[in-house]
Amino acid sequence: MKKIVYIDMDNVMVDFPSGIAKLDEKTKQEYEGRYDEVEGIFSLMDPMPNAISAVHKLMKKYHIYALSTAPWHNPSAWSDKVKWIQHYFGEEKGSALYKRLILSHHKNLNQGDYLIDDCTKNGADKFEGKHLHFGTEQFVNWNCVLSYLDCGPFTPSDILQDCLKKSAALVQVENEEQSRIIGAFADRYKWQVFNLACVYADETATEQKTVYLIISPYLSDEFKIRIEAMSAHIQAEYDVLLRSKSQLKQYFQSHSYILKAMLINPFIKRGIYLA
Repeated sequence: MKKIVYIDMDNVMVDFPSGIAKLDEKTKQEYEGRYDEVEGIFSLMDPMPNAISAVHKLMKKYHIYALSTAPWHNPSAWSDKVKWIQHYFGEEKGSALYKRLILSHHKNLNQGDYLIDDCTKNGADKFEGKHLHFGTEQFVNWNCVLSYLDCGPFTPSDILQDCLKKSAALVQVENEEQSRIIGAFADRYKWQVFNLACVYADETATEQKTVYLIISPYLSDEFKIRIEAMSAHIQAEYDVLLRSKSQLKQYFQSHSYILKAMLINPFIKRGIYLA
């Protein structure tokens, strides 16, 4: 019989800061310290790195439920959390989390084997099963959680699945096999692929890695023209611009306010959202 795993949403499945980043300055100032009360903010949030793929991997071995707390003074949050699950996991019968969302201020009342949660409040610390404290040293990211629950590490194909709900993604690879997987992925879903030459793996490493930019076929022509221009600029000046991931991130921050992408490396444990 499959064991039961509950998964929190905010900062576990859902990247809460990504919603804050999309607010205008006036709203940020008005709601400083209580952003969860902003009407509609939960509809603006992106998934956490690799969270979508992790849920699908866990479903093969466990019964999975989303268990979250919605702010009492923000009614829109309750419906937005349902819509977020429907958007990223499907709303039709048989989809991954169909009718498997529980909103509660008392998570300890739910019976199960594991709770993946980044906090101890709202009953998480009283949960009778095992609390996997997401974001702590033992469970710093989804790879650590999957390893603990014996679901195996992410494959490049798993990680690329997270790109399907995004308008654009940066994917870092280390060998020809990973490049082949990206090519097959792009062909299947009709994505455009740009080779952005090479970028160093991190601030101190000297080994170079290839970075591809893949963009959705559903983007407007104007957006694609912007992307192509950015890609050409990177290719022309990569030896100056692409000395590290942080510089690549800074480049996209300074050259496009509409590009929300994720830098992914299948051989490291965490992705980096570019915002």
